[in-house]
Amino acid sequence: GRLAAQWPMGGSMKFMLAGEAGYAPNTPKRSVVKTGTSGDANGFAAQITFNFIDIIPRHSVGFVLGRAGDGWLLSPDFGPNTNLAEVRYKWAIDKKQSLEARLRNREDIDQRVGSPFKREDVDYYVRYTYKF
Repeated sequence: GRLAAQWPMGGSMKFMLAGEAGYAPNTPKRSVVKTGTSGDANGFAAQITFNFIDIIPRHSVGFVLGRAGDGWLLSPDFGPNTNLAEVRYKWAIDKKQSLEARLRNREDIDQRVGSPFKREDVDYYVRYTYKF
């Protein structure tokens, strides 16, 4: 399920709170997904986003926190067995141009069997878009 709500904050600024949660009742064994030796994998996944739109005109910032259990197998944004924290920024320069940046940290919830450490992935991007 998904839910979002937006409120005016004064001036042109708006705040949007959004979230989603899901549960997969039929999950593989933890031994199959290599996060343990017994029991079923966790089928719960959720995320929450805090968006500050037009902090100053055409500048927006968002924060995302997410978690996907080791049995959550279907998601384009979240891998299974992952905690996620993300910061996003967007500057809508004008109707044809925008600049976006993101910093994302993902790390394993449970250490995988046979792995010497939990995986951690920090990535970022900066994107300039021009519409013709």
